[in-house]
Amino acid sequence: MPLGSVHLVAASLGLRTRAGRDLESLNDLCAPWSASTGEHPMGYLELEGSMKPGSTAAEGPRHPSGRTWPPGDLASALRSRHSGAAIFDPEPAPVTGELIADLETALDTVPFGDFSCHLLVQRSSDLAPGHYVHNDGRLGEVGAGDPLALLERIGQTEGRVSMNFRSTACVAYLAVRRGSAVARYGADAFRRLHLTAGAAAHQICVVAARHGLSARIHNGYEAATAERLLGLVPGEETVVFQLAIGAARPSASFRLPVMF
Repeated sequence: MPLGSVHLVAASLGLRTRAGRDLESLNDLCAPWSASTGEHPMGYLELEGSMKPGSTAAEGPRHPSGRTWPPGDLASALRSRHSGAAIFDPEPAPVTGELIADLETALDTVPFGDFSCHLLVQRSSDLAPGHYVHNDGRLGEVGAGDPLALLERIGQTEGRVSMNFRSTACVAYLAVRRGSAVARYGADAFRRLHLTAGAAAHQICVVAARHGLSARIHNGYEAATAERLLGLVPGEETVVFQLAIGAARPSASFRLPVMF
């Protein structure tokens, strides 16, 4: 997620970023300090020249929809990004079509690729409730109807629902291709897949903040159930992040007691 933030800031300044995944190069870059600190390096981004001659810092890359990402108000969105109170119990407010459009555009710019985003929408001012998937630059519906029952079946730990999904606007599940990554990279697949999912998760958090909402990373879910109910390829795809999006209430310390 920190690399996702660096990518966003660099892009807003008109710089290109190139994701560096090679473990040998990463270890060489970090060798002077990692051995003495005992820290383990995870990943890096290479900053390159401007995106195009004459572009302004706020322009960023343009997409077929005509939308620009990162947005010109990125600094404000980064400052306002938060994950809600200790117990995430948001107001039942809807997501807008503008948020969904920003989400589509933002996920196209993630510096680490090869992931899918499953969006279970409950409340939206522009989309019907249902199961949507963003993959290869497009958002498509794969299931219609209120996804609450699906959310509560996926979001269980030790037999209990781990969050109040009844008040969220939508929940995003980020899935990566575990099988092919392990076959190709062995143990290093863990690092690579979490770089991918972390960068995408950060984009979702920033999009939510830009529209006055919170995105709460809450990994209280059953992985095997998520893979089955979301229609992932068995043994190949797996969910790494569950993000609930909603309008955060004040934390409990700021709520006045209600007397009857």
